[in-house]
Amino acid sequence: MPGGAGEGLACTRKRGLARLPGLSSSSSPPARLRMSQQQGFDGMQGICHERARALIRNQASLTYHSQHFFQQNLFCFDMHFPPASPLSTLQQRLQDGSAVVGIYGLGYVGLPLALRFAEVGIRVIGFDIDEAKVQQLNQGQSYIERLKPEHIAQAQRQGFVATSDFARTREADALIICVPTPLNRHREPDLSFIVNTVEAMLPHLRPGQLMSLESTTWPGTTDEVLAPRIKACGLVPGQDFALVFSPEREDPGNPDFGTRDIPKVIGGTTPSCLALGQALYAHAIDTLIPVSSTRAAEMTKLLENIHRSVNIGLVNEMKIVADKMGINIYEVID
Repeated sequence: MPGGAGEGLACTRKRGLARLPGLSSSSSPPARLRMSQQQGFDGMQGICHERARALIRNQASLTYHSQHFFQQNLFCFDMHFPPASPLSTLQQRLQDGSAVVGIYGLGYVGLPLALRFAEVGIRVIGFDIDEAKVQQLNQGQSYIERLKPEHIAQAQRQGFVATSDFARTREADALIICVPTPLNRHREPDLSFIVNTVEAMLPHLRPGQLMSLESTTWPGTTDEVLAPRIKACGLVPGQDFALVFSPEREDPGNPDFGTRDIPKVIGGTTPSCLALGQALYAHAIDTLIPVSSTRAAEMTKLLENIHRSVNIGLVNEMKIVADKMGINIYEVID
């Protein structure tokens, strides 16, 4: 990546493109389509082929029609479960705000989410294998610059506590996994943090819980990695347990969008799982974007990351060309 001004330009582009066009339910289809075209082809006149334009038009149209279908035909938080079923009890606790939320991984994604749930009065247990982080948080300190000690203190007044004891998983009604998924030496996703976290939780799972994976991963992870392990414990997603995928979309350093402001995509293993997932996140997030499956939700994060990376790379390359031609790329963009 070019140094100096080029790096600054990359950071500017990254912040500006951190949210995918078409994810805001407040936009009409034409506005969403115009947004996709503007961001997807910013500075690309004469470079992209008509086929690429058609793909983005189709993506915008698909986003609108998918949202319209779900809004009209499927979604309501008030799913009806048998009165004595574990999911009925979970639904009631999620709706009345008495559910306990467990956040697994207290990094730049998990900790802000934990504080947001605490802010609206939800009791939160934060899990992390780093004893130093656990000790800092329980002492009212913060290791993330933008989160101040007063934010931790406010959460503690609502019952927030950090722990490395995974046996306390049984106390939580909702289990939200926010652990990293780095690339290994073969440039492949390393799911060891997800797998190790879930394996540590398994002995303490119980009927009537909801598990949400937020870590960036490949489509199929929720169905192929998490679901079989849960079923091996005798729990069945959609019957006595709920399983969803809702990718983290945290944008650190952006003063205009906090955790509550960024629209949140969510997909469930079953429609009932999805409804329960929405009931959970509705407390903390202003806008929820339901999709048809966990695989679709997993794909949205990959598309978003790829979309951002392509735009950052393109604009930085265009800056090199513009500099050699004596043109100010910032003037061109503005």
